[in-house]
Amino acid sequence: MRARRLARHHLVKPAPRTRLVELVREVGGVHAQVMSAAELALSARLRGLTREHVSRALWKERSLVKTWTLRGTLHLHPADELGLWLAARRAAVGDWYFANEVRPKEAKQILAALSGALDGRCLTRDELVAAVTPHVSGWAREHIGSGWGTVLGPAALNGTLVHGPPQGTRVTFVRPDQWLGVVQQEWQPQAALAEVLRRYLAAFGPATHREFAQWVAGSQFKAKDAEALLGSIAGELVEVDVEGREAWLLAGDAKRPASPEGIRLIPEYDAYVMGFRERRHLFSPEAVARTKAHGKGRLEGPGALSWLLVGGVVAGTWSRKRAGKKVELRVESFAKLTRAQLVGLEREAARVAACFGLEPQLIVR
Repeated sequence: MRARRLARHHLVKPAPRTRLVELVREVGGVHAQVMSAAELALSARLRGLTREHVSRALWKERSLVKTWTLRGTLHLHPADELGLWLAARRAAVGDWYFANEVRPKEAKQILAALSGALDGRCLTRDELVAAVTPHVSGWAREHIGSGWGTVLGPAALNGTLVHGPPQGTRVTFVRPDQWLGVVQQEWQPQAALAEVLRRYLAAFGPATHREFAQWVAGSQFKAKDAEALLGSIAGELVEVDVEGREAWLLAGDAKRPASPEGIRLIPEYDAYVMGFRERRHLFSPEAVARTKAHGKGRLEGPGALSWLLVGGVVAGTWSRKRAGKKVELRVESFAKLTRAQLVGLEREAARVAACFGLEPQLIVR
């Protein structure tokens, strides 16, 4: 299972960087709550990729889009598939209006105000708040500027806005119908969710309906509904045994890959960790202890940490810190690394530094 996921995520043999958009499509989106982590996750899967390549795809070519989708968090998706991911999320979480804080009529007023403010414009969060505040209720005025996306997240789910090119450290927003310039396929929500399930099984399978439910919407998507969705495409699936546990793959997609090899550095919120919740095959007791000892790990779980992978198994942690024209990489391995693994680690350090246009400074403990 580890070998399969490593291969499907191009963590064994990275793809050419010209396949950036297709790779994002294949892995079901890239977590982008922390943009530097998204850039590193992509550089681990695409040869020679730098943050400039990602920026160009987002803000110049507009072939990628950044918005709130999976689990209500920011992700990168192919621009021509925005409609698919929004429809799938609506199917998973249902018709909801700003955490049920306002009535449908008032929600429509908020969406109309946001759409009007962004008509032909790219606005920072503060500019958008100033433009919309006179036209919305007290609750919306209070929450529209929240970095948690309390108002803007539901508006993104509705298709009203997506992220635009940043202005320094400030985020901006644009209207997707005007910004992307591509006609979105109209998806019926349940059909979209079924298609996303197929994508998930291709990238992360073998998997269960519970793992899919957690991946797509967290606690908002009930396991029984995910089980019913799995049943709706049962004719396309094959059941497999994973150490006594029932799981599923797409039929005809059960070829066993070669054993996982090599050493990789993956950033926080990497899809290899975020894609599933039953992680006993991936995390040793020491890795679990490291997670619990880490401030963000205690709150968010193992996805919040950057991990050293050896043969697809978590074998240590790492951190990065810029120092002038260098990036200091501190790696703490759970066990002594072999000479060949240290050579591989040096290559990984060079790749991480190159992603940001810096020189590596590797420290191994």
